[in-house]
Order: sequence, then structure tokens, then C-alpha cells
Amino acid sequence: MTVIPFPRPAAAPDRRAPFTGPVRIDMPSDDGGPASTGGRIVTFGPGARTAWHVPPHGQLLIVTAGAGWLQRAGEDKTGLRTGDTVWVEAGERHWLGGTATSPMTCFVLQDGGADPMALWDEQVSDEVYLA
Repeated sequence: MTVIPFPRPAAAPDRRAPFTGPVRIDMPSDDGGPASTGGRIVTFGPGARTAWHVPPHGQLLIVTAGAGWLQRAGEDKTGLRTGDTVWVEAGERHWLGGTATSPMTCFVLQDGGADPMALWDEQVSDEVYLA
């Protein structure tokens, strides 16, 4: 039996800073072996968020705790709460994070095997985040 410590911090998919504020990423099931599906548990502190990014494959977001925001390019941001499930299409530019006053934890699940979880773009400005 292989025991994988939980939680285990993960490295970002590339070396650019993909987050603003305190963010924790756990990979509870990544044993380094081949897989066609990857998952991360991402916890955003209040005010923390991803940079704009594009998943090369679709992403399923399941909010497991707290409250947050999601904004797709060209749309207003929407609120997220514990229990919400959101599908982000492959190639859909977006960002997500906790609200200004609440942390949020979500499970991010994506098909793609060794492909990156996301292709990172610019940081989300405070003006966009707080709009």
C-alpha cells in the first residue's frame, strides 16, 4: 500500500506567479504516475485570486467551503458558495478566488493527463477584482 501524505503542496503549472494573495494548493491524489485526469484542492484566502488563465481542457470547479467569485472574459463576475459546481469550457479565459472578506476552497478537476492545468495570463488588478 502506498501512503500519500495529505495535504501535500503542489508547484504551479509554470513559473509565472499565477496568484495574488495567500493561496494553498493540495494534490491529494497525485502519485506522479500516468493519468488522464488531474485534480487540485485550491484554498484562497480573503482577497486572493488566480491570474487570468485558460484551461487547455475544460475544468470542473466544485466549491467545498466558503464564498468566492468567478469571472469569465467579457462577463461580470459571479458569486460562488459552498456546494456550487461550475464547468469552465476548454479555452475559456477566466479567474476565480475568495471574496474580499471570505476564503474559498474548491476542487478543480480536469482531463488532460500530463498537459498543464492552466495556461497563465496577466494578474487580475484590484480594480477588476473589486468591481
